[in-house]
Amino acid sequence: SLEFVGLHFASPENIRYAYMLENHDEQWNYADASVRFASYSNLSGGTYYFKVRAANKNGLWSKEEVVLKIIVKPPFWKTGWFFAILALLVSGMIVFFIRRREYQLKRDKSILEEKLKQGDLEINKRKEEIEQQQRAIEEKEEAEAYHNWINEGLALISDILSKEKSDLQKLSRSLISNLVQYLEAQQGGMFLSDTKGENETSVDLVANYAYNSEKLEKTSFAPGEGMVGTCFQQKKIVEMDDLPDTYAKLSSGLGESSLKHLLIIPLLYDSEAVGVIEIVSFNKIDKSRVEFAEKSKKLAIDLNRP
Repeated sequence: SLEFVGLHFASPENIRYAYMLENHDEQWNYADASVRFASYSNLSGGTYYFKVRAANKNGLWSKEEVVLKIIVKPPFWKTGWFFAILALLVSGMIVFFIRRREYQLKRDKSILEEKLKQGDLEINKRKEEIEQQQRAIEEKEEAEAYHNWINEGLALISDILSKEKSDLQKLSRSLISNLVQYLEAQQGGMFLSDTKGENETSVDLVANYAYNSEKLEKTSFAPGEGMVGTCFQQKKIVEMDDLPDTYAKLSSGLGESSLKHLLIIPLLYDSEAVGVIEIVSFNKIDKSRVEFAEKSKKLAIDLNRP
């Protein structure tokens, strides 16, 4: 509240006043001598200028105004520094919640990835177990199939030996032909030892399967001579791949084709060589067929027993 007074000693009751608060009032306010004050409330913080002038009973206004500078200090919550602190606080809270949310998302992601990893490990473990079981089943089936194949082949050889034992030539032909076909080879020959003198021994072809004329040109070998004689002398299996083109050929309607894979198995009786079996094939003879051929030779030794 501001109180003001204009001095007029002759007629003070007729004095009139005009006042305004610059930066607050938009126009002048007028009052008579009975109201010599102005009241303002809820002023915002800032600088104001209170101006007042007076007029005598004749209506003549004072040439100059009385000016009072008023500075209103705002409450702290309306100050610039408070807004700055508030802005920093709000920004900090926003950053905090964003960081916290990012942390929660990363943690949730990490937990999810860990669960997925554990799930993948469990799935891979189950998959490996299933694969192992499947491999075990396949190996068992392969082993059973292999043993069945071995047993069927030995039964075939045994049946041939029992039926044709009285005729050596017929027995030899039947044995070598069935053995070659069962091994899925293309050519084969059975050679038995023949003692012609005290120190003279030869290994002679007694039966063959699909030998051509060139192969039949040489049917007798001395111990150590050629592949057949070497196998007979060393009493060891001879396996050879990539045979020379001239070693063995198979004739057909399309011409002659060279056989590339050789297997020669010695026939042993009481640690003594009594002959050999030669198998020639287009394809490499795997270990299972070699094993079968070795088992078959034990039955075939009956051919040369005294």
